[in-house]
Amino acid sequence: MDEVLFQRMQELCKSAGFTKKGKAFFRVLGDGVLQVIKCRYERAFRADLVCIGLQSMYAPLQPKAFTATGCTVSYPIAICYHSNGFPTLFAPSMEEQLDMLKNGVIPWLGTIDTQKKLVTAISKLDGRWNDSAKIGPFLACGEHNHAKKVIKEIIGAHSYAMVRSTRPRDASVEDMVAKVRKENPPYYGIIEIIDMGEAAIAAYLQANYEANMCYAKFCQRKKNEPMFGVKDGT
Repeated sequence: MDEVLFQRMQELCKSAGFTKKGKAFFRVLGDGVLQVIKCRYERAFRADLVCIGLQSMYAPLQPKAFTATGCTVSYPIAICYHSNGFPTLFAPSMEEQLDMLKNGVIPWLGTIDTQKKLVTAISKLDGRWNDSAKIGPFLACGEHNHAKKVIKEIIGAHSYAMVRSTRPRDASVEDMVAKVRKENPPYYGIIEIIDMGEAAIAAYLQANYEANMCYAKFCQRKKNEPMFGVKDGT
């Protein structure tokens, strides 16, 4: 992307409340919805594509998720703008993509301000169950069985890489949350957290939220209070 077009992209993002960091733009909306916009080169199309990332601040994100080089931007905006994917076999021009960003994608992103709306949006963009981005928002809006299903689908797809964790006998909620947050990957541990009940789930979500809000200080417009158990999407 040339400097003139990047400047236009920067103006669009800034006017919508995004903060520039490197070549990416970040903001946190509502009850903890992290949104990222970034242009990246896609070999399949031999072109630069403007992409978005959607993450829950209740998920165990890493500091790199809040950097231009380490952030996750999984969805080209042409897919968000056109429900059937790219309108042609070729990537839209950058001017067309920026028009999509202005007229459709940024307004749509502005409506995604709760965990319920977040997981609905992610599911629309990627219908697969084995998508780790869905675990955090499912837990935060009380859909614990759905979170378990996502985890089990991930484990089923990547079982060769998983090492089952075991909960120490008489482990406290605090000890278990600390243990799971250190695991990589943490999937079995999250299932154990869920099985421990509401108090453990709330503590796990709280720990993730507080860590992520520290990483995201640079893009916070106002204080966001934790909101567990958001079920109605309001």
